[in-house]
Amino acid sequence: MTPKSAVEEFLIHTEERPIVIDSRRVSDGDVFVGLEGERVDGNDFVDEALSAGAFLVFANRSSASRRVITVDDTKELLMEAARKGAGSESLVPTGRPQRRR
Repeated sequence: MTPKSAVEEFLIHTEERPIVIDSRRVSDGDVFVGLEGERVDGNDFVDEALSAGAFLVFANRSSASRRVITVDDTKELLMEAARKGAGSESLVPTGRPQRRR
């Protein structure tokens, strides 16, 4: 389980900032979340996300940067944040183009 403080910090900083899970799509002011995938580990791209202008990064690994918040499991962080922020449109990761319904 992700500490409550990390979830609250995530929700505060993503209230008006895009959440991005693909470091190649990071723009100035975005919040990047490093996710472990089957083929690629987003935590390997924390420095790239910071260089691209990420305001804040949530990652599974520690970093010397003060803009990186380390959590045990970034997937769990997103799930906890979704539960706590249910109904909020701000919790839409922008790693891929969104499909309209």
